[in-house]
Amino acid sequence: QLPASAHLDAALLAYRHTSLPLFLPFISPELQARATEVIGAGGHLPFVLGSAQSRIPCPKHLRLCEPCMTEDLQRFGQSYWHREHQITGVEVCPKHHLPLSISDLMPHRVFGSQQFGTPHPQQVIGAIEIKSEWMPHLIGLAEDIYWLLNAETPRPGPHRLHAYYTKRLRERDFLRPDGSVRLRRLKDAIDGHFGSDLLGH
Repeated sequence: QLPASAHLDAALLAYRHTSLPLFLPFISPELQARATEVIGAGGHLPFVLGSAQSRIPCPKHLRLCEPCMTEDLQRFGQSYWHREHQITGVEVCPKHHLPLSISDLMPHRVFGSQQFGTPHPQQVIGAIEIKSEWMPHLIGLAEDIYWLLNAETPRPGPHRLHAYYTKRLRERDFLRPDGSVRLRRLKDAIDGHFGSDLLGH
């Protein structure tokens, strides 16, 4: 909940300190405005965006990059949790290209109790196990997500993105004549690119 006396901009906080920018290219302006209002009122962003119903599990523990933590201490005198390290699917640091460390803090216990905690080495209980052949894909994914979180470029919006992806799917012969997606063919192509081993990780 933002205190009225603080004169804080809910939109600025939402764009710079939450996962909202990941969704902005894919949602309508009306839903963007609603999401910003909910964040400013202390609401739960995943329920507004529909991501709470996703079957892809969120990380159970807060993650950190130890080189990032060292740099934060040197630069600011205080470390902090990086949002890009907490995004589902990000398992390496987009800056240092190292597997993320796992802390002993669980988000729902930390933030649900209004507890304030910053990362430090004593919280590390392990690191994400990554096979060497997965690294190029995971580094690319982490860098793309970091770009989406921080991009200042205009966002195309869901309608232009739909047209773009429809064109690309048709070029790759992933669309039937009626416009429906050849899901089996698309799945096989994704498995072939990333490998079922990584996708099942």
